[in-house]
Amino acid sequence: MRRLIRPANIPDTEGPVDGEPFYMLQQFKLDSSQDPVYFRSFDVLPPSDAVGLLSGEDQTGLVPWEGTLRMLQWMRARNFITTACLNASSVVVVELGCGCGMGSVGVAGMVECSDPCVLESTSNVTPPWHIVASDGNHECVALANRNADLWKSHHPSSKHVMSITAVPYVWSQDDVAPLLRSVVDGACVIVAAGDVIYCPEMVQPLFDAILEISNRATSLDGIRVSSVRIVFMFVPRSLTSATNQSIYESILLRLRQMCSTGSERTWIGRLFPLSDSDSSTVESTTWCAGEGVPFDGAPLSHTACLIDMSFVVAGT
Repeated sequence: MRRLIRPANIPDTEGPVDGEPFYMLQQFKLDSSQDPVYFRSFDVLPPSDAVGLLSGEDQTGLVPWEGTLRMLQWMRARNFITTACLNASSVVVVELGCGCGMGSVGVAGMVECSDPCVLESTSNVTPPWHIVASDGNHECVALANRNADLWKSHHPSSKHVMSITAVPYVWSQDDVAPLLRSVVDGACVIVAAGDVIYCPEMVQPLFDAILEISNRATSLDGIRVSSVRIVFMFVPRSLTSATNQSIYESILLRLRQMCSTGSERTWIGRLFPLSDSDSSTVESTTWCAGEGVPFDGAPLSHTACLIDMSFVVAGT
């Protein structure tokens, strides 16, 4: 991951302040055609530091994680920005467990460097993008907002990203209304989460939050969204293989339940697993190609994978 994330190639005009955390100014590029995306964070922590931190002083979100980069890679490789604009009056991205906000500024960077002609041709107008990062840790929210402001300072005249901000949100506990304030008629709502699960107890709250957001988005007074899409990257990083397997099986169970014919709405989705060779180098994007596999055909043993799910609202 450190080969993609590097110290920023611009001067850092902000120095350390006594008594305050100092976040390193860094950058990443998903490919050679993209401008650098700048953000601040602590240095990388070992994965073991994330185990058992469901409550208390969980600082793991203040560093970048591989799963977020993998999620952005997949979006970039599959032209996600363009497809999200299809038949949408606007696009609202809600990032869950945003940590330092690298995922949200990464999406903003992809939107900004996409071909304007392609974006405009998908809906005959330039669809505005609104990006809302969220996290249950207030320090993460503050850092994500700082990184959102950093992105805006480098793109003061963006024609596509109308807003990017961060708000506090604890999965399946807090009201989702602040996450959906920018939703308008005909909008596409995207819920994104990268590398946010590291123990089995987190699976249910995450999926409860996903369902609550999607249900609220489709029941707003006087507003009919065009579609809801979920993009979620899972990277096994618990200390034991048994725990990773338990997490993976719990995720697959929830996915299959959501896509079953007896569920409230019909979701469709695919799973994109990383092979061992893909997992060995973060630069590899071969796993992003192809059509993925249905959830019923997912690998039996736990593996890093991206989940892409969506449903189209009837009548739009």
